[in-house]
Amino acid sequence: MRAAVNRPTLASLVGVAVLVSGCGVLRPQPPADDTLAAWSSVPLAPDARLATKALTFDSCHAGADAGGIRILLQDRRTASTAAFLVDAPAFSGSCMVSLSGNGGGSGRSAALDPATSAIVVDEGSSGGVGAGNNASLVGGRAAANVATVHVDLPSGQGVEASVGNGHWLAWWPGDLNVVRIVARDASGTVLATLDDATPGWKLK
Repeated sequence: MRAAVNRPTLASLVGVAVLVSGCGVLRPQPPADDTLAAWSSVPLAPDARLATKALTFDSCHAGADAGGIRILLQDRRTASTAAFLVDAPAFSGSCMVSLSGNGGGSGRSAALDPATSAIVVDEGSSGGVGAGNNASLVGGRAAANVATVHVDLPSGQGVEASVGNGHWLAWWPGDLNVVRIVARDASGTVLATLDDATPGWKLK
């Protein structure tokens, strides 16, 4: 007596074909271009994917950093876009990075020493990022006792900067116009105020 053989039915074969053909739907899709519509005035948690991209993103580098750059601070304000302060032995700079593409950067010819005042503005730039929307950043060095840095824009919008590792950084959609920057310690005491009455504050 021959053993019974279980043969696939037409229905089961069709089911397998549907599963196989549907696999493409489950594959990760490239992130959509960031329009910056979900921008947050307070920093979001750093994203390791953005940090990894920054380490190899051309705009975050300079010709003298062949040995690689170091990320000093990440300032993320949408799900897929962040600003960075970076340096190398002979280079310091900033850049904007988006998982969806587009971004830019600026830099100086030499790394910077720690701040000798509460805050120093070292970086200020603007350009297209994500879907091509204009964004601006400002940042620099901060003394050890600086806990918060608040940036006031001409629109009346306030931006709380990221602070850490002896630096501060903030970015926002729009042009590079700043009315005031205020640094405070952990108790809320004002340590420094930079505005139009402060000579030469914009890029010390």
